[in-house]
Amino acid sequence: MTSSTFEESPGHVLIAAGLLVFGILMFVCSCFLLWFSFLRETHSFWLNSGGYPIFLRDFVLLFYYPLLTLSTLGVMGLTIAALQIPRMPVGFMCFEGLVIIGCWALLIGSMSVSFTNNFENLGGGRPLHYKPESAQP
Repeated sequence: MTSSTFEESPGHVLIAAGLLVFGILMFVCSCFLLWFSFLRETHSFWLNSGGYPIFLRDFVLLFYYPLLTLSTLGVMGLTIAALQIPRMPVGFMCFEGLVIIGCWALLIGSMSVSFTNNFENLGGGRPLHYKPESAQP
């Protein structure tokens, strides 16, 4: 028996569909990560003056870094897994490519929000993760 390709394996559509579902899950995680990044850098979010619920502030405080780690590793794994499949069906390949590009864009966007705020703090002579005294969680 010669080496089998992706199309010759019996579950190629199932594998591609599973990869697509994982990609959509990573896209949703990356959307939440971008939203959390904006919330973390909004001073009224920490002051409870913007109408944000207290549990949301605690949720962002506790789960931002785990979500950042999960999203980064998940998108990297998704990209590597998609590149490892030699002949994915064309419809899955096109949609999966768009999902991966969207995931990377959201991930880079959420990191740039945090980096931009930190650079502004350093440029203004403030500490790296500065928040006004009244905005400390």
